[in-house]
Amino acid sequence: MDVLAIITGLAAALAAAFLPGVTGKLKAVGIIGGLAFAGYGLYVASQSTGTWYFPIYGFALPVIIIVMAVKENADKRRRDALDAQAS
Repeated sequence: MDVLAIITGLAAALAAAFLPGVTGKLKAVGIIGGLAFAGYGLYVASQSTGTWYFPIYGFALPVIIIVMAVKENADKRRRDALDAQAS
């Protein structure tokens, strides 16, 4: 689960950072939230003893960030296409 946390956290941060239609607030939340989740995954991966709990709902955060970033990017493309038709 720790590797999955790292991968999904980084995917969320990258999606928020590099999709062109993502605005400032979502970009900041996506990058910070994704990196925090990846950091927790790295922290858990570095532990050699004990039991670490990964709440399954925690994996919803990166997925929600990715979905919101893709949706916002698609909305921007749609608006740009409508503006081009109107001109």
